Amino acid sequence: MIERGVDASRVDVVPNYLDPPQTAGPTRPRDRVPRRLGFVAKEFRAKGGPEVVAAFELLRRERPDLELVVIGSPRPAGLSLPESVDWRPFVPRSELLSSVLPSIDVLLHPSHVDGLPYAPMEALALGIPVVVSDYRALPELARDGAGRVCRLGDVSGLADATRDLLAPDAHARARASASRLFATAFSSETQAPALRRAYDHALGAEWPAMRP
Repeated sequence: MIERGVDASRVDVVPNYLDPPQTAGPTRPRDRVPRRLGFVAKEFRAKGGPEVVAAFELLRRERPDLELVVIGSPRPAGLSLPESVDWRPFVPRSELLSSVLPSIDVLLHPSHVDGLPYAPMEALALGIPVVVSDYRALPELARDGAGRVCRLGDVSGLADATRDLLAPDAHARARASASRLFATAFSSETQAPALRRAYDHALGAEWPAMRP
């Protein structure tokens, strides 16, 4: 819009947002070594599922203890997978948020199609770091240390970014950053008021300056 000549002072950007989680989920043992990866999507190929599986196979050559849980997608015909992949075509949303997602150490979302999807936001809300592709606005979900970004379709880059987050010290820092990023950028507690101010501005009401 700005490139097309719209005055920047008349443009407000408010991202998708979620309510904060009602529960923190199962308590994470302090000495737990990060090893469980997750992929949550209904559209396996469009959301980067083939890259996730390929990167997982690369990482398992170094870390045979790694696990991958795939949630929400039908398993493609003929896809061969190691036993350490837990494939769940359907998980009730209540179970996903209360037990399955909190069990994941790193969420992978190297999507080819998304803007700001909910699955990575839900991970951030639980303090789970994310790895996303550089497609459009997805890097916003991994900023400020909350995750890592890889090039779209880059399996090696996805594996490298995931490996980085699996290091215990880096993972601990990223968990804290993920929680902070959600609270400041994607929580309804901060973004719903921002959206209200944007509407007031658009409708001509007196509008205080928005916080960055």
